[in-house]
Amino acid sequence: MPRKKDIPEIECHRPTAVLAVEAPERKLYASIAKNDAAEAFEKLCAPLAVELKDDGCFSKKGTLPKSIPFTANDIETEPGDVILTDENTVAVCYGKKAVKAVRIGEKTYKSKKQILEIFGEGDVNVRFYLEWSE
Repeated sequence: MPRKKDIPEIECHRPTAVLAVEAPERKLYASIAKNDAAEAFEKLCAPLAVELKDDGCFSKKGTLPKSIPFTANDIETEPGDVILTDENTVAVCYGKKAVKAVRIGEKTYKSKKQILEIFGEGDVNVRFYLEWSE
């Protein structure tokens, strides 16, 4: 059946997920990487509470409640990246460093200073969860 010219076409929007990392008073957002580890991490975020311990170097790391797929690559971290350093350790990076890890959240273009303002000095309890948008 031919379409009438006066009826506009309906645009289809698919919701997309963004990884939210919530500290006590502020949030960081990261684009979700496209790999098996990121997909498995998404399934844990319903939400997921993790205590992150500051390594004093480039990140705050915490233990996940269960292991997820881990195939490490050599990567250069950026402030705001969310990475897996092994099958059950997640890290939020505030510095640049070459590491063997899996990126699960892409950088957010924030500086080291901004990341540390969000998460504070030392250890911090955070919640990872997904926020959906069009």
